[in-house]
Order: sequence, then C-alpha cells, then structure tokens
Amino acid sequence: MPPGYYEAMAGRWKDRKDLLRRFVEGKFGFQSKGKSITPEWNDELHLARNLEPVKGLKLIMMWDGGHNPTCIITQLTPLGDWLVLDSFVGDGIGMYELIEDVVKPRVLDRYPWVVSKPAQFIRHTGDPNLETGDQSSTRNTATGVILRELGGVWTPGPIDEAGRIDPLQAVLRKQREGRGLVLVDAENAEEVWFALRGGWHRHISRSGVVGGVVKDKHSHPGDCMGYGASLLFPGGKIVGKRAPVESQVGNYFNRAPGAQSAFIGAKGRGILLPNEAKTLGIGGGRRELPYKL
Repeated sequence: MPPGYYEAMAGRWKDRKDLLRRFVEGKFGFQSKGKSITPEWNDELHLARNLEPVKGLKLIMMWDGGHNPTCIITQLTPLGDWLVLDSFVGDGIGMYELIEDVVKPRVLDRYPWVVSKPAQFIRHTGDPNLETGDQSSTRNTATGVILRELGGVWTPGPIDEAGRIDPLQAVLRKQREGRGLVLVDAENAEEVWFALRGGWHRHISRSGVVGGVVKDKHSHPGDCMGYGASLLFPGGKIVGKRAPVESQVGNYFNRAPGAQSAFIGAKGRGILLPNEAKTLGIGGGRRELPYKL
C-alpha cells in the first residue's frame, strides 16, 4: 500500500465507524442503517464475556411492551458498574408468555436469592404505557402481570425521548480503569449489544435529513436501556447510595432518621430543621429550644 493509505482512509471514513473498523482497523464491523442513537458505544470498552451476577445484590429489570415484549436484567454494583447480564426480546407473544416461559425460569436458575424477598431484591422500570389497561379490562395491565409473577417494586420510566436517551449516552461516555461503567454480556445480552452498537438508530432520508427513531427489534432493548439509565444515572451521574429516610420515628430519645448525631441534647449540627421548627409553643407563646439543633 502507498504511504499514508490507511491514514487517509481513516480520515475519509471518520464518520463511519463500521467501515473504519472493518477496512482500517481490521476488526469485525457492523453496518448501521441510519444514524446511531448511541455512538458512544465501543466494543473494547463496553463488551464483556461471561459476566457473573453479584450474589445477594438487587436486580434492576427494564421492560418494554408491544408485540415484542422485552426484559433486560441488570445489576448496579457497589463500585458503580452497571452489569447488563441478560436480555430477552419476544416475537409475537404477550408479556405473560415472556415472563412465564423465559424470564421466570432464568430468574429462578441464575438469581435464586431474589425469590424469598422480591420487594427487597427486585426493582422494575420501563415504558410508562405498561401501566395502561388492555381492551378487555382496565385492571389488566402489563405492570400488574410483572409484579404478580415476579414481585418487586415498579417505577415508570420517562415519557419523553430525551429523558431516556440523554442519560444513557452520558453513562456510556464514562470510564474507569480503562473500561466503561456499562458492561454488556456479549452472549446473554446479545440484543443489547446489537442495539447499542448501531442497530438502534434514527432514519436518514436520501436528502440527508435525520428523522425519528426507527421502531424495530433493536429499538425495544435500546428503549429499555434508556429507562434503566434514567433511573440509575439521571444526568449521567449515579444515584446516591444512601438509603431513603423513613417517615416514622422509632424512638424519640434515641436517634431520628437522618440525624447526624443523637437527637436529644445534641451538640453540633444534628438534624436539619427549619427555623420555625426550632421553637416550642408554651401557654400560647413561643420559646426557643434550650439546645442547638
């Protein structure tokens, strides 16, 4: 080859990562039909093989409906890695069939610790339209089937497109120790891999105008990943690990939830209260508390 051949080809195809990988880097390429929604994806950073679930850790399961019901099983590790462990995309079946025939057996086999306490170990998110009742009865919803068959807690994902795409793009840009925070199992979560590497795309017309997201087999796992990212990484940042504060106080003379030190007679900052809450009403009047909160 003449000098500078590959350098010139790399410059010519800098916007076509599929051709760049195939003809310049000598790697397997993937031809995208349009404009990839997640160009941040990189096989070297985000693709993993033989990912193992962390035993005893909560599952985050993402869902999409329609005639291609989709479920993606993930975990968020204490270090902040988002492990995409399993993905399932149905074809011409309903949500119940997907769960009963595919998802539930996989959960029982690979994640048995969630069975005894699903409310503690399973969190679901996905298309908010899954909460809508079907034509036979408004009481029959896809989320109802999910919770009835698997248990756990449901949090609807965002309706707007940017609300799920932007957080996913942001977290795909993050790296630690030379690899991405998002790790996708190449075999068990193949559908996610194919979607994020370019299968999930926007239509480009012959005139070059970029249109909307193409709804096909790749859009379902792509949307699911977006719902999960919006829940776990809003704004591209991991959700705080601090447990939610309970509304009730167990023992007034011990510690109130969220207090940084003992409540009664505390010195220092203590529990945070507005100024109007730092007074006691006595005989119709007001008296400042005798200790600092």
